[in-house]
Amino acid sequence: MPGAKRVAADPAAGRAREILIEIDGGIEEVLSVEPAIRALRETGGGRFEVTVCAGDEGLLRNHPGVRQVLNRRGWCGGRRFDAWWRLGGEAGGGRLVDEYARRLGVEVRDRRPRIYLDSFDLLRIRRFGTWRSGGMRVVIGAGTDREERAWDEGKWVELCRYLEGRLGASVIQVGRRGERFLGVGRDLIGKLTGREVATVLRNSDLLVGVNNSWRHLAGAVGSRAVLLAGSASEASELESEGFCAVRGESAVKDIAIEAVLDGVASAAGCDSLADMEQVMCA
Repeated sequence: MPGAKRVAADPAAGRAREILIEIDGGIEEVLSVEPAIRALRETGGGRFEVTVCAGDEGLLRNHPGVRQVLNRRGWCGGRRFDAWWRLGGEAGGGRLVDEYARRLGVEVRDRRPRIYLDSFDLLRIRRFGTWRSGGMRVVIGAGTDREERAWDEGKWVELCRYLEGRLGASVIQVGRRGERFLGVGRDLIGKLTGREVATVLRNSDLLVGVNNSWRHLAGAVGSRAVLLAGSASEASELESEGFCAVRGESAVKDIAIEAVLDGVASAAGCDSLADMEQVMCA
């Protein structure tokens, strides 16, 4: 992908420059661009009018630095901009935030992406009857298309049964269309947009999952997460983002259920699983 494609223009005095940022990618790419857009607004003031075209454009709704968001699938072009950046298509990783900031020519001080949710977002997810009253609210994000990040389905089922049955937690499973429901809790797989998943996470106590798109959403709304990691480097990356990483000896599939539950207890502010049980089951 080209780093930047600029259209020659000589804006009239006092007119804000119209900028198009086209994002080729999903949740990680859109959120990795967000800090750069925020920095562009902070440094440029009212000198820029930013239009974003993305596949998951809802993630940038309400953004103070974006004038309008367009859906990539429905946009036909035909409009002239003073500058046009096409971003995305690179390998993932936290370095995307820095790479996109470099391409837009801005310095990012706060690297954590943000999603600007509002009361309307909460109303939208209430139509799913999201949470039971009382108890811990846990979101399960088990899906992955990378074999090295997958955890055994039987372990996921046993974990969910423990959370719901023993701890009285309210469990919701999120995922992409076609993923398999674990059979425990509420099934919202394939039913939510990225922004709606972010709203569910913002109103939950915890995400338990693997290193997938949902952890990017959790980070963007400040939600706690316990994430399964298959290597020391992956665990270190997740921990640097403020998450609790549970690491297997050599792969995710080796992680014991007890280790994940210990991570849940730690994220819940308890010293041990026994302490968490005492609090939750009292």
